[in-house]
Amino acid sequence: MSEAVLTLAVPSKGRLLEQIELYFQQANMPLLRPQGERSYSGIISTFPQIKVTFMTAKEIAHSLYSGHIDIGITGLDLIQEHPLFKNKCVEIVLETNFGNAELVLAVPANWIDVDDMDDIEQITQQFHKKNHRRMRVATKFPLLTEKFFQHHNIVHFRLIQSVGATEAAPGFGQAEMISDLTSTGSTLKANNLKVPHNGIILKSCAVFAINRYVRDNPQKKAQLDSFIAGFSG
Repeated sequence: MSEAVLTLAVPSKGRLLEQIELYFQQANMPLLRPQGERSYSGIISTFPQIKVTFMTAKEIAHSLYSGHIDIGITGLDLIQEHPLFKNKCVEIVLETNFGNAELVLAVPANWIDVDDMDDIEQITQQFHKKNHRRMRVATKFPLLTEKFFQHHNIVHFRLIQSVGATEAAPGFGQAEMISDLTSTGSTLKANNLKVPHNGIILKSCAVFAINRYVRDNPQKKAQLDSFIAGFSG
């Protein structure tokens, strides 16, 4: 019987890939691209049974939920934003200490009386009463943002899908608020935005996630457990 093969997807480029490569190297499991940097396939010499493929971080999340890959390394934000997140078919097996960012709600800095989510609730009500429409929130994370507003019992808002630089939306009059990922907050400040005291929607980092059905295959499960254990040393 041929040995079961696990499929691992990692980001194809950028800072996150560099951090992942260093993470693997520190665990004595170098991540290699024998066919060159432009290749979309790779290997881990210490785990020849793992087939490595390179995708965008967003593609990795989709491929995990569809079952096209067994393991993926991507942002926690992308895992939780997926429409199938509630189905629990994807499981986080390891959180890393890199790829850190916060998904936050941000409002214009000149809203001097808006300091927390209770203030947001009040100002959205006042806006709706005065303008007969709901405040717009530009975002690339509609599911997480809507859940966050619901948690704070805020109903007078409307989500606007952001396709460009989300931070610019209030300045261009496209939205009154935004939700977006930030690492340092410098881009928000540059666009005259601020985050309410309790406006953090999600603290994200790079995670190892699996399609949980991989555990139904005894060979794959054994390989998975051995692979993940290699990062605990």
